[in-house]
Amino acid sequence: MPRHPLYVLLISALPTFAQTTLEPIVVPVQQADVVIDQATLEKAPPRNVKALFDNVVNVNFSQTGHSQPGDIEIRGMGGMGSFMGVGSDRVTLEMDGMDIGQSFTFGHNMRNGRQYVDPADLKTVSVHKGPGNKGLAGHVALRSKDPEDYLLPDRNFGGEVRGSYSGDNDDFSVGVVGAGRINERHSLSLNYTRHWFDELDNKGGLDIDGSRRTRSNPQDGGSNAVNGKWVFKPDANQKMTLAVQHFDVKTDSRLLNQLGSGRIGVTHAYDNTQKNRRDALSFNHSAEISTPLFDQLEWQVSAQRISSEGKNSQDRTLASSGQRTLTRDNNEFDINTYTLRGDFSKTLGDSQGISHTLQYGGKLQYSEANQTSQNITATATRNSVYFPKNEQWQGTIHAADHIRFADSGFSLEPSLNLTHIRITPKVEGATPVEGTRKYSKTALGGGLRGEWQINENHQLSAAYNHATRMPAYGETNGQSYGHWLGRPNPDLKPETSDGIELSWRGQGNLGQAQTTLFYNRYSNMINFDCGPNYSAETCTVYNESGRSKTYGVEVEGKLALSAFGLADGLALEGAAAYTKGKDNEGNPLLRVEPLHGHIGLRYDAPQETWGANGRLRFAAAKKAKDIPADSGSALPGYGVVDLTGYYQPITNLTISGGLYNLLDKKYAKWNRARGYSGDFTPYSEAGRYVGVNIRYRF
Repeated sequence: MPRHPLYVLLISALPTFAQTTLEPIVVPVQQADVVIDQATLEKAPPRNVKALFDNVVNVNFSQTGHSQPGDIEIRGMGGMGSFMGVGSDRVTLEMDGMDIGQSFTFGHNMRNGRQYVDPADLKTVSVHKGPGNKGLAGHVALRSKDPEDYLLPDRNFGGEVRGSYSGDNDDFSVGVVGAGRINERHSLSLNYTRHWFDELDNKGGLDIDGSRRTRSNPQDGGSNAVNGKWVFKPDANQKMTLAVQHFDVKTDSRLLNQLGSGRIGVTHAYDNTQKNRRDALSFNHSAEISTPLFDQLEWQVSAQRISSEGKNSQDRTLASSGQRTLTRDNNEFDINTYTLRGDFSKTLGDSQGISHTLQYGGKLQYSEANQTSQNITATATRNSVYFPKNEQWQGTIHAADHIRFADSGFSLEPSLNLTHIRITPKVEGATPVEGTRKYSKTALGGGLRGEWQINENHQLSAAYNHATRMPAYGETNGQSYGHWLGRPNPDLKPETSDGIELSWRGQGNLGQAQTTLFYNRYSNMINFDCGPNYSAETCTVYNESGRSKTYGVEVEGKLALSAFGLADGLALEGAAAYTKGKDNEGNPLLRVEPLHGHIGLRYDAPQETWGANGRLRFAAAKKAKDIPADSGSALPGYGVVDLTGYYQPITNLTISGGLYNLLDKKYAKWNRARGYSGDFTPYSEAGRYVGVNIRYRF
């Protein structure tokens, strides 16, 4: 790495940091590692939710099923979990303060990801990497815009219309927003976004039926997103928000790579339909009120329903009988969640001595999770109970104290959190498997963070966090899986993680930079074992012995080239991450990405009326020694060039877009191709394509 251009960028910036005076770095009590702000999202809005983290190293939105968005992974941990429904929710996700329910994958056809957001209406995206008080391996918080965010200055009524196209999967979208300020207290907004899309146009070769196919399977899909808000401000210190949200997406796929002869027989047709939907209602109240117990408060009550439906239709001639059959599999998964949470803040002391900023609060949540499966043939219909319905109560309390030691630049933040969960299984229409019973556990987490503001331009920090994850749906009480059985394990321990981070941040007339060293250790990881012969053994869900770990370094920076006499607004920027990981037996972790990052040259004109960016995205090869045995092939590295930009011909209109994969490179990302064997072509990304977004505010 010593000769990497990003390394040169950072080193070259160091000597000048101490020669300038800028505003001090302000660190909130709960600091996010990455915050993508509204201006960035609007100038280069992501094409879909998977593209949210394109410029954030060590964070991915994985894929599941038939090219469907899956779940978030951070530093090689997280994602959808296994096909037996274990290991999800290690990275938590919230939308406007509401927890997005766990992802869930099971068997041949049950796929419930976390794609329940349209990025067009997001105001901020905050990413917390590693163990913390909200997630075993990380946490992502999404915030949507308020009505006033859509209004032009000095306008009481307005909104926006928008449209986009992305050539990688022929994604067309249109959106419209209406917003109004009724008076000084009341404001309203309602927005709607529609997408139409096809399959990923991967840079493959063979467009044929059967196992030798390397093109993506044909797919048609669409989504609808609705977000309505009413904001009431009784006075300058209070804000109440009523939000109604809806998102649905449907994809129809023809699995041409599954056609032809196989172990079961000859497959003549194989089709898949996936539907996912989220509906949410919330009321939020925040206030700044000076009382003996708090100076600030925020509380929220919310209700959500998330549902996922997967259908397979297979036309086959069976090898065993020579009979042609049409089989349909219907799978459904849904989560109903009702939540009450409150957070409070109180500042004690002053800047002349030791001051305390106390943050404390709690959350009480009731949820119902249920999965059903149905297999339909010409002669019979079979309903299977793979997992019981879960009725779950979960309560959490937390407290933190950010202690500042006068003007020394030092601060400490100890924190504690306590979580209790109670799961009651309900088996309807079948006899519960022996051993099924209630689950009740309590777990403690917390940490300590220290910061040293060396001067106005440099900051060092060190943090330790201990986090927990309670068992999720499908883990404590397995039932059956058709031709093999699942054995309940209501004695599972919560998963735990310990994270250590050392970080340096600096800024100066040459720009800004940050370097983070991290070490994360995971214990009691929940896994499953079905023995050497799936059709004869009983699958067991269990806590792994030993510990898994990930560790590495992340660097990012921005070099202002105006300091060298070049144009104002011209900057060199980039980021890179190097991560290693081992499981509890010392084998490499499959999910960990190889060295990757991006570096680019950006220009923003005065008043930011237009801008352009040339960017190189790169990744080193994933070597065989970094892949567990029998887990797939090595993957070559790549370097891909993108040219993007934006233009505001008038204040109200923003046109952004770009030419992606300019050199038409054939490449594959590890988070999508991992586990492949032989030729990675079926998992390749799109070749050269164009994307454009138009947003007009009125």
